[in-house]
Amino acid sequence: MDQSPEPSAAPAGSLLYGGGGDFEAIGREFLGHFVNLAQLHRDERVLDLGCGMGRMAKPLTRYLSPTGQYWGLDVGRSAIEWCRVHLTTAHPNFHFQHLDVRSHVYNPDGHLLPHELRLPFDDGVFDFVFLTSVFTHLLPADAQHYLAEVARVLKPSGRCLATFFLVNEVTRPVLDREGSSIRFPVALEGCWTSNREYPEGAVALPEDAVRSWIKPMGLRVVEPVRYGSWSSAVAEPLSFQDVILFGKSDWQSGNPNRQPRVDGRSPGRLPRRVSRVAEIDVERIGDEVVLMHLTNLELRLLNETGTVLWDAMEEIHEPSEWVAMLVEARPEFSRETHEANVALFLQELAGAGFLVVEAPEPGSAE
Repeated sequence: MDQSPEPSAAPAGSLLYGGGGDFEAIGREFLGHFVNLAQLHRDERVLDLGCGMGRMAKPLTRYLSPTGQYWGLDVGRSAIEWCRVHLTTAHPNFHFQHLDVRSHVYNPDGHLLPHELRLPFDDGVFDFVFLTSVFTHLLPADAQHYLAEVARVLKPSGRCLATFFLVNEVTRPVLDREGSSIRFPVALEGCWTSNREYPEGAVALPEDAVRSWIKPMGLRVVEPVRYGSWSSAVAEPLSFQDVILFGKSDWQSGNPNRQPRVDGRSPGRLPRRVSRVAEIDVERIGDEVVLMHLTNLELRLLNETGTVLWDAMEEIHEPSEWVAMLVEARPEFSRETHEANVALFLQELAGAGFLVVEAPEPGSAE
């Protein structure tokens, strides 16, 4: 195992480059979205546009296999230098590159304007591209240009996950409402902003405009859009910002919630009963394996109820009951997805000696 030093906590300066919030928790949350929504495979080629100080890269170092490849780009030179020292040193398949694009805060002397950027890659080379808290700082023409560049570098079967502040018939009435976590009182041409003097500080874009931009780019929205809590107008938000998954024309995903993420392996059938025989020992099983399975059970859910589920093994020995708990807690994911994820989770923990699994009887429904 590579013994190169790797930080265990958020790096100094991560608040500036990370956009606020819990650096570690947000990274783990979005890894769950990458896997469960975008069906990210461990051996794929990934582009993180606006990587900052590695908030998303760090959990990906434990998820991508050595054959997977990650590129992180950012306009902040110091952030890129930090990532090269602390992440690439330990993970040579993780690459970081500075973009000399002008940014009021991160790169005020940049040579390129945002709409002049051409990503330093050939066409069609990435399986997955993501942009977190990037479109929330781009004015409309620049946002449209970034989307076109993303479409260009995606493979025909590629997909992109991006976050926005989206303006639609639900959020438009509350853009400047008292008590909202972020307000957009200033209307500009084609967008709204929180500050007229520094409009890129926070930008809200019309959802119908974003949808119209992508049509000639060969991108489509993989429904549904998952709206965030920023507007206080959504009953069950997925995250703080709105999340859109885009797919290229050849990505035949159907409903991604109904396609379990099982690392290309069959999860087998859901066991009828299990018994816990040992406490999880991270040193024995390894961070990578633990993280992989917490991801498969959807990290955001596990952050809330993982302890309850694990402790339930003392008294609840039928995984079908856990599935019912998960379906009730996170109904936006199908029962089939929860069943497959639980089956894989148990399969690997049994293999590591933490559980005894009683296989289903031949021909049984489970």
